[in-house]
Amino acid sequence: MTSGRTSRRRSRRPQRLGSSWRFSHPSFDLWLLLHFQPFGGTQGGSSKLVIEKLRQAKGADAFKNYDKKNDKSIKGPRRDALKGREGNAVTHARSLVVSCPHGACKPAHAKTEPIGRDAEAQSPQEWAARSGHALTCPVLHRDPSTDVWRLLVALGIHTDGS
Repeated sequence: MTSGRTSRRRSRRPQRLGSSWRFSHPSFDLWLLLHFQPFGGTQGGSSKLVIEKLRQAKGADAFKNYDKKNDKSIKGPRRDALKGREGNAVTHARSLVVSCPHGACKPAHAKTEPIGRDAEAQSPQEWAARSGHALTCPVLHRDPSTDVWRLLVALGIHTDGS
């Protein structure tokens, strides 16, 4: 377990380096699934249903054997299946913020602009709230959620569209 001071120091590191964190709960597999369909419902930290849905998703034939024999690679046909569906993934990911049980979370509150190196350090809660969740919404209670969409917006791969 880390102390509050250590945790705060670690949360500042990406900001100082001009980068930021992205979080997917229960897993990055959720982000992949959102390219093909919306998804909701608490998963309790398990990716089992997410992976099953991904394997069965319409247009995701390349993912039929995803995570079988420990193969979670995203190359060749899998990469091609994702290409051009980034907008779907962003839309579906943002809709998860709307359905957050906390109640005060809103996609319009999301911050996608980069943080400058000279900016004041943010607490872990402030950092996590950049996805549109309320400051008081615990990160691990955002199930399911992903803020990988913010990366696509920050890189200019997709527009914010809020």
